[in-house]
Amino acid sequence: MFVKSAAVSPRVADSQWLSTKEAAQYLGVGEATIQRWVREGRLRAYRFGQRVLRIRRSDLEAIAEPIVSTPSYSDDLLRECQELTESIRLRREGKPAGDSADEVRKIRLERANRSATPS
Repeated sequence: MFVKSAAVSPRVADSQWLSTKEAAQYLGVGEATIQRWVREGRLRAYRFGQRVLRIRRSDLEAIAEPIVSTPSYSDDLLRECQELTESIRLRREGKPAGDSADEVRKIRLERANRSATPS
């Protein structure tokens, strides 16, 4: 079982080339994760002889992806609703909106009266 270590050894802190175990310690992930990233091509590794695999510190730092905050769809909808609410309030000159059912009935009655009136 892998236990994450908060402290990085002095050798890991100073070395340009790290083993998979040291790379895992450096990033705070499991050694299996480092090996999987190498297999998937997500992390570049270098072989020295048949068994020695090393990872450059700069390659470890290169895989770190900054999280860029982008407005989500719900943020856009909320902003649109707020803008619509404000425009309605301005049209009503600051008066609160009444019951929507009453407004719908009023509009339907107006439409019915218009269509019943001969042109």
